[in-house]
Amino acid sequence: MLIGCVLIIIRGNFFSAFIYSCKRFFRSINKKEQIIQETEGRQVELPSVNRQIPSPKPWIINGFSFCILSLLLSLLMVYSGR
Repeated sequence: MLIGCVLIIIRGNFFSAFIYSCKRFFRSINKKEQIIQETEGRQVELPSVNRQIPSPKPWIINGFSFCILSLLLSLLMVYSGR
């Protein structure tokens, strides 16, 4: 389930705003880069993710099925041990 949740976060571009903010901050600190940007008239753009990220559904389904199987086996062990 954890892998599936991480894939959902990555597919939703959750970190794009953080990466954009870090790039903008470090470029504003660096005076040389700031002068180059002003001279060229460049703007910092949002990063785009071009990677193919697998679907998280199989991971989440497997996680839930293992969780339920573990719960059932635990209950079986507890109540059959009496």
